[in-house]
Amino acid sequence: MIAFVISAALVAAAAPGTGLAPAQKRELAAAIVCPERLPDDQARIRSARSFYELYGRFRPGSHAGERMAYRDTLLHARKCSAQGDALIHTFPES
Repeated sequence: MIAFVISAALVAAAAPGTGLAPAQKRELAAAIVCPERLPDDQARIRSARSFYELYGRFRPGSHAGERMAYRDTLLHARKCSAQGDALIHTFPES
């Protein structure tokens, strides 16, 4: 029983978007633009960077994988073009 509770807590903690307030989720959803609608790679990089930075302000302890997974969830919910899948994970340059 205890192992089940601990494992359920770990799964919940790892789920993208966990710990975000409803208003934060709405703001992140509003910030999403389908990559295929953006004019070029630089615009896609700016859009991704902006999303990751906003997510980071809401959840400072989050890791990159969590931010990317939540962005992915929102892009799929918005029904971005499957052709844009290659554009979904545009990584800002370091």
